[in-house]
Amino acid sequence: MTPQSAENDIGLTLHGKINLLLDIGQLLMESGSGSRRLVESMLAAARYLDIRREDIQIHITYSTIMVNVNTSRRSVTMFRKCLQHSVDMTTMLRLTFLNRQALKYRFAYSYYVNALRTVGKESRERLYPAAVRTLAGSIACGAFCILFGGDIAAAVYTALAAAIGGLVRHGATRCGLNSYLGIALAAAVATITAYVSVLISSSSTPWLPMIACTLFLIPGVPLMNAIDDLLNNYLTAGMTRATHTTLLILSITFGIVSALAVCPLPQFTAISIVPQALRITQALAAGLAAVGFSVIFDIPKRFIPIIFPAAMLAMEVRNVLLINDAWSLATASFAGAAGISSLCFVLSRRFHAPIFIVVIPALIPLIPGVLLYRLLFSIIHINSLAQADIIPAAQNGVTALLVSLGIAVGAAIPDALGYQILRPARRHS
Repeated sequence: MTPQSAENDIGLTLHGKINLLLDIGQLLMESGSGSRRLVESMLAAARYLDIRREDIQIHITYSTIMVNVNTSRRSVTMFRKCLQHSVDMTTMLRLTFLNRQALKYRFAYSYYVNALRTVGKESRERLYPAAVRTLAGSIACGAFCILFGGDIAAAVYTALAAAIGGLVRHGATRCGLNSYLGIALAAAVATITAYVSVLISSSSTPWLPMIACTLFLIPGVPLMNAIDDLLNNYLTAGMTRATHTTLLILSITFGIVSALAVCPLPQFTAISIVPQALRITQALAAGLAAVGFSVIFDIPKRFIPIIFPAAMLAMEVRNVLLINDAWSLATASFAGAAGISSLCFVLSRRFHAPIFIVVIPALIPLIPGVLLYRLLFSIIHINSLAQADIIPAAQNGVTALLVSLGIAVGAAIPDALGYQILRPARRHS
């Protein structure tokens, strides 16, 4: 049988069709998809399954997906629990491609079902081995150190501390430890390792590894998805994602605080991470960090040559506006995110993939993870803070929120405007 066969050879029942939709939704949710993208994919699959748009309702609550199909003959409601959450963009890419091809060639249902099962099986096997992902995370943290103004020695110490923390997190996951506890443990070990490097360091920026060594744990994708859900009126899912993201960052902060209990450290959290001058090394470091997160996110290798310059361009736009034109960090970050997402939208036909595959990892270096855990660090120590320190702590929180909002809105520009402006222009060209 060829996939182009339009014959409904297995006669899927309504229950069978809804089960397929739930399979797609569960795979996407557990792979780190935002609610808007998830619903769009499920509706595309519903069109292929000959379910009318007006007959289907989809309800998303992050941990649960509910589908109701109400026809003139009957009404069926089914739901599915989603308990495992990670970031696996290869699975998202495969599902997007499968739906496009199914609609284009009208696959036989049996072929579609088998292809979907294959995607589900492949999703259990990560594209890159755990050791490669750990190495990628350590390289990304080293790149962040350079991005913050560190020298090569500090970047090497940062990468080493992050690698040890990554191994601890992987071991905690293998042992079935609670995910929040595993993250806290990894953050504590990475911070202590970075502190040891301070004692033996010949770096001119010895404290920067303390700041950058835990950034491989920062939940950038859940944070962007939470804001995207809230902006697109998926309030329940967005609030749940925001709570989950806050707990993840709080776990990192708790791990760092636990490490500080045994490490006599100065106020390293007051060290500036905002660039004071334009350097090509900052753009290169952003590209390297984006490549590291691309591996962590299981993005196929063929997209890395696109992600690297995209991240460089986004960071360069932000820094030029921040330093030369004195824009705020939030507005400069918005401009960088909007510029690169719009460019990727225009060029999306050339790399034959949804733009999120390139845009999300390219924007990760812009996310203010350090400011977020500095805010929580201050909250944990609220009783010992001097009155003069409370305002800077609040400023960290407000800045982090505004920057995150700017990045999320900038990344959504193609969806908000591109399909209304650029697509019609293409049709008339």
